[in-house]
Amino acid sequence: MIPIINIYNLLKKINCENYLFSNNAKVCYASLVPSDQKKLDSSILYIGELSQIIDNDGVDLINFVCVNDMHSKSACSHDNLNLIIIKQPVEKAELLDTINSYINAYDNYLDNRLFLYDALLTANGLTGTMNSAYSIFKNPLVLVNQNYRLIAHPPNMDVKNNPDWNETIKNGAASYDFIQRILKTDPEAYENLSKTQEPILAESPAFKNRTLVINVSVNQKPIAFICLLEYEKNFDEFDFLLLKSLSEIVSSEIQNDSFYKQNKGLFYEHFYHDLLQDNFSNVSLVKERAEKLFSNLYEEIVVLSVKAKDMSNNRLYPFYRDNLEKIIRDCHSIIYENEVVLIIRRKNRILFSESVLEAVQNYLYDNKLIGGISYYFEDIVKLKEYYQQSIKAMELGNQLNPKKNLYFYNDYMAYHFFDIARKTMDNLKSFSNPFIKQLSDYDKKNNTSYKTSLEVYLKNGNKLLNASRKLNIHRNTMDYHIHKINDILDIDVNDPKTSQNLLISFMVLEYINATEH
Repeated sequence: MIPIINIYNLLKKINCENYLFSNNAKVCYASLVPSDQKKLDSSILYIGELSQIIDNDGVDLINFVCVNDMHSKSACSHDNLNLIIIKQPVEKAELLDTINSYINAYDNYLDNRLFLYDALLTANGLTGTMNSAYSIFKNPLVLVNQNYRLIAHPPNMDVKNNPDWNETIKNGAASYDFIQRILKTDPEAYENLSKTQEPILAESPAFKNRTLVINVSVNQKPIAFICLLEYEKNFDEFDFLLLKSLSEIVSSEIQNDSFYKQNKGLFYEHFYHDLLQDNFSNVSLVKERAEKLFSNLYEEIVVLSVKAKDMSNNRLYPFYRDNLEKIIRDCHSIIYENEVVLIIRRKNRILFSESVLEAVQNYLYDNKLIGGISYYFEDIVKLKEYYQQSIKAMELGNQLNPKKNLYFYNDYMAYHFFDIARKTMDNLKSFSNPFIKQLSDYDKKNNTSYKTSLEVYLKNGNKLLNASRKLNIHRNTMDYHIHKINDILDIDVNDPKTSQNLLISFMVLEYINATEH
């Protein structure tokens, strides 16, 4: 059934006025006034002359379109009458066809809207929802984020005759030139779209086809756009209504995505998210966009990833993120894959002052968080690679030094090699120099600790004083241990290659012990 107010809005194209007793009244279809007026039905919209029903008091509510008739104000104020008056001559049969065609289209709209909601309930994801929408609209459509990167689109969509859309589908994102043309044509388009929940019709001569665009919001925060192209059939008013319903459905789908739940909706977040997801197939397109989005693109960059030791605390990530931004400053951040990811830019390689480093470490400790820091890099396109370094530093650091809470990839790069090697080798211990086992056997037999002395000595840069302090023994004692080790193994532990080989061997054993226990 269709609200009678919708019929009035349709007929406003013809010169008409209304006297509605009940705005909420709905009708199933339109009919000419029957000869037997005693059988009038409140669910039918009648078309005829007012005199045909003016004395009918047997129906609670009459819905009526008056045509080609004189009328009085007293008739218009009848208690049980919803009246639409056509002020110009019109054929009743033609008007009847127009109204019933419109009612059929409205019923079809209701069926299509229900079909869209069914797509949400069947949990086919965004691509499934967009595919269902494509079958209804009969026109191409895409879901893009605020960085104009494709989130979802119907797989079998045909847009070959529209170069802009074809390029967007091919590259996974709109070109910078396309975005600039949008902004040049309507500089306030982006801002206006973000302020309304209604579809906006873009019909600039700069584009080949008209486009309906609506924003998708989560918690009143615009996070994406749906664009519907007038390609295979012309738009009608029900496309506007259906697109609004689709926006609500897509919003429900997106709310299940942790990225959109936890992040702020800032423009750069979508760009970083796309880089971490590896959603860009065209590197030049990424560089082009990065250069337009950010100044000083080639400053030194590091990635700091932070996560909670207890995953039940991940609901506090937005809070952690805000506080870390206040401590570190001059950084961008997003929440991604259950980590707070901070992209820190520096004009020199001084990452933190001593006071900031201490503040970061204290904050991590107080909130039971751990963090990993990547190598420096310059090309933002490589963000994913260095993000993975920060994650690996955090993972290996927490295994090898669980009492710490901030780990630098520079300290764990060698262990990362071992981690990779373990996946291809049955016995990682084969990397370990047999001298270490020989020294371990000697210690067991003679109740000594030369193996520990050698490990500490090598890890302290072959410096006697540093090693002796670490072991809390006299420097001369440390010197004696080193000479004794040289005698036992018949080597010179200060030979650069020997020293390096033994140090790597100790690191292999340390890694094995940490990861197997």
